[in-house]
Amino acid sequence: MRDFLDQVDGALDGGHYYVALVSALAIPDIFGALGHESGVATGERYAAWFDENMPDIYGHKLPRMDEPFFSGGAAYGFRCSLLHQARTGGHPGGYSRVVFYEPGNSSNVFHLNVMGDVINIDVRWFCRDLTTSARVWLNANEADPVVAANLAASIQRYPDGLKGLAGGSPVIG
Repeated sequence: MRDFLDQVDGALDGGHYYVALVSALAIPDIFGALGHESGVATGERYAAWFDENMPDIYGHKLPRMDEPFFSGGAAYGFRCSLLHQARTGGHPGGYSRVVFYEPGNSSNVFHLNVMGDVINIDVRWFCRDLTTSARVWLNANEADPVVAANLAASIQRYPDGLKGLAGGSPVIG
């Protein structure tokens, strides 16, 4: 899993913000499943992992919203919209969309703000918050027998290949 987290950060560092964002949105799915005996991801596990592990700032309330802006449930809904329909609209609270700011020519950072009827998030902060939270969780939980068993069954990168496959070429499997 550390290779995966490193590659999400690498996508950010390389300016590949779509790839970083889509990959980062999978982190609560993966880590929520790692911590469960079944090893299966669900929306409830996604939301719970997000709420328990992401910085508290994502749980604050914005104007016109009764619930926290980007709770685990809201994050899961956004993840589904983005990954399955490539959409960022339809956010709770009457906002028209969520936009992720990329680094630009300004030193300003726009993160968790409302601009008219649009909510904005800084793509770098959001993705790094997810990868950092996942690393902290992994360090604290990887010795747990359930997590260890699920990690052993998870996809891994083999930089020197697998014996008997692909002549020593790197593989993911």
